Amino acid sequence: EGYPEMQKALQNYSKNRLTALQRLDITNDRIGEGEVLKTVLTQDIDRIRTTLDMNNDADFNKAIDNILAAKNIYIFGAMSSNIIARFLDNYFQLIFDNVHFVQPINTSGILQQMIRIGEGDVMVSISFPRYSKNCLNATAFARQSGAHIIALTDSENSPLVPLADEKLLAKSDMASFADSLVAPLSLVNAIIVAVGMKKREGLEKTLEKLEEMWDA
Repeated sequence: EGYPEMQKALQNYSKNRLTALQRLDITNDRIGEGEVLKTVLTQDIDRIRTTLDMNNDADFNKAIDNILAAKNIYIFGAMSSNIIARFLDNYFQLIFDNVHFVQPINTSGILQQMIRIGEGDVMVSISFPRYSKNCLNATAFARQSGAHIIALTDSENSPLVPLADEKLLAKSDMASFADSLVAPLSLVNAIIVAVGMKKREGLEKTLEKLEEMWDA
């Protein structure tokens, strides 16, 4: 809407275009050797605060309701986002019996895993900079097939946003050559908790069986 917003968007764009080596150089310039622990953790705290400001209860609850109503739930994340996708899948498998984790292999292999996706299904697409082309292609395929898309990404400028019916945003930034996924993981944790509370009765039975297994 104005110059400051354009400036901020360009800064974010520039960060996303940096190579891993350039990220490492920037880190060495802005973090002192004796301050790594304090600086990195403080930055992650700020990212969680920003993530809270980027979302609202209405959008979050709408996404939760669509997940609960889905015939099938597909989860996909590539590159570093695959870690977040696996975390979400691990707990969704305990809550639902209709979850499909899409393995991030080659493009044709990804789409083959999604061949039955269609109306009434939900796809949770997770992508943070650098954005995965495979994730964008898979999400576009799911949308064309009639699935409802919930995007977990970093900003309104993400290429995943135009493909999504709902978006949940989490502040992702570089921590050296590695991406900071603390805020995205916290957002996913909130999704798991919200869904678990709605599906409490069925989840209790599953957890009771698990406890019996672990005891045995």
